[in-house]
Amino acid sequence: MVISSGRVELKVKLIACTPNLDLIAGAVTRGCQSRKSAANLLESGEEEKLRKALKTSVERGHYSVLEHNRVLWLVEDVHEHEILRQSAAHKFLEVSKISDSDWILSANLRTLIELVGSEKNELVDKLAESMRGVSNIFAELVRTDEGKTSKLSTG
Repeated sequence: MVISSGRVELKVKLIACTPNLDLIAGAVTRGCQSRKSAANLLESGEEEKLRKALKTSVERGHYSVLEHNRVLWLVEDVHEHEILRQSAAHKFLEVSKISDSDWILSANLRTLIELVGSEKNELVDKLAESMRGVSNIFAELVRTDEGKTSKLSTG
């Protein structure tokens, strides 16, 4: 437990995620318009085409392709009411209590982008910050330094 300025400091740690989140979403995107399966597209070595397909799909408002993944965090020293409030507001954010103030959170990229775009607070900011370097599409859609969605809308 870290105490900063007389209060306990909230900690968020990314503990697991689907590998190659962007490539999987790109393969799902291209798989809808290709004779090849998403698995074959992933093995094709055409990573740039998959990234471009994903970006184009998201720019057109097709966010369902961002649901084919999972991200898990350990959140420590957070008030229960904050976690339950987020869980109620975002039905695809899953939470599991592991102690009085520690939780496991689980979501997909779409849910995370919607969460970050809907509000700004310490928990949301730290979840977004934990994704730096994990997903290029997340970085393009969300300005983690401001906690708001960028030019693209998830609504």
